[in-house]
Amino acid sequence: MVRDLSAMVIVCLPFTLQAGEGKMKSPTLPLPVVTAENSQIPTWPEGRLMANSMRAWHYNPDLVMPMIRVGEAVQNSILDYGLQMKIAAVVSARNGCMYCICSSARALNADGTRDTLMQQLQRPIKESSLATKEKAALILAEGITQDPSLSGLLVEQALEAGWNNQEVAQIIFFSAYMNMMNRIAEGFNLPPDEYHPYDPETNLPMLRCGQQ
Repeated sequence: MVRDLSAMVIVCLPFTLQAGEGKMKSPTLPLPVVTAENSQIPTWPEGRLMANSMRAWHYNPDLVMPMIRVGEAVQNSILDYGLQMKIAAVVSARNGCMYCICSSARALNADGTRDTLMQQLQRPIKESSLATKEKAALILAEGITQDPSLSGLLVEQALEAGWNNQEVAQIIFFSAYMNMMNRIAEGFNLPPDEYHPYDPETNLPMLRCGQQ
């Protein structure tokens, strides 16, 4: 399970617009101002800035804590954390969601991921040089995102590659969760948070995520 709210890489990174980011997109709706008085998160540390994604949830106060609980449930120890971030990167790259691409890319870069892997995650996974088992998981995530009708075949391939039923189910849950987060981020046209700024004009955005 996720240890605490501040560890939720996908949704809880601190918020600050980057200075000089004039070419960055603006939100489709003004993001709510979250204060100690109107925050729907009882345990949120006083004075800690909030991610744009979490601020957007405050348009529907009843949604905030259920969304956090879903995030905690899908970001658990059934799958290796690094694999989860690779799934997040693959799904977000296929959906073209810069906000979520750079959130997951920051996590992978923090783990020492090299640019060669970042490039592979942004291209068809079947063409990658990843290990067979990991590749099967990422192809399943890719398929759920691009053509869910193929999921049956891709689930069989993941099982044949060595994943068990619970792990495959978790790949499906996490991939679906990331697709939902992508849609929310794109629907609100979220600007980047402080810890994962991005260059929207780069062809391979993961290679530029987090650069100041």
